[in-house]
Amino acid sequence: MAGSFEVVGECHHWTMSLTQYGYGKVKYNDKTIGAHIVAWWLARGRWPEEELDHLCHTSDPDCIGGVECLHRRCINPNHLEEVSRIENVKRRESRRRV
Repeated sequence: MAGSFEVVGECHHWTMSLTQYGYGKVKYNDKTIGAHIVAWWLARGRWPEEELDHLCHTSDPDCIGGVECLHRRCINPNHLEEVSRIENVKRRESRRRV
């Protein structure tokens, strides 16, 4: 994955293909998978058992969110937290109220 991202502040923005939702994507074993998930796997040595929350997004009160959210492109494993689906939805919903 080296050379497939650019460092912007502390984020590592994926510069290759994106999903329709703005997340980086790669082909792995003939499947399309999130680039942030592969970055997690490379850094942690295991696939996440739950969803990954982009902490850089959660901590940025000025983030516009949605497909244009640049945090969705971040593959910095230090910016990812493994959380339950319920927690991920709760965090997303709390940002929409702000």
